Amino acid sequence: MERAESLDRAGCDIAAESLNRGHRLLIRVTGSSMVPAIWPGDTIEIIPAGEAPTSAGQVALYVRDGRLFAHRIVGVAEAAHVITRGDALAACDPPAARAEILGYVSVVVRDGRRIPMADGAPSRRARMLSFAIRNSNIARRLILGLRARRGGAYRTVNRCPA
Repeated sequence: MERAESLDRAGCDIAAESLNRGHRLLIRVTGSSMVPAIWPGDTIEIIPAGEAPTSAGQVALYVRDGRLFAHRIVGVAEAAHVITRGDALAACDPPAARAEILGYVSVVVRDGRRIPMADGAPSRRARMLSFAIRNSNIARRLILGLRARRGGAYRTVNRCPA
């Protein structure tokens, strides 16, 4: 387990360094916290934080506890902090300092298609699906299972990071 954690931290360090140097980054998603906007198995394109102002509705990438998280900004706690939450999660994350934000999701690549990530609130359909996933483990398993069978994403355990 220590080796896996060490590799995760190294990957986070490389991602942070690349974004800090102004490079865009492609990351394959493993978690389901951002369903339906981002599904397990999708690839997300991250633009460096310096390329876009921080605003509610954006999906920010940041490191916490040696892991990368891509969660939606839902509010501002104070001038130097933002509140984030995975679309499919019931609770908000602890406040993140704006300085912790490495970048923002600009594009989702799914089944060979590039889908621009719109800033702002998700669509009504997406909000309804997120609500079902957030409030029902049965709905979560059913929706993720149907998607996996359809050949979209692979099955994952119920993990938090997107």
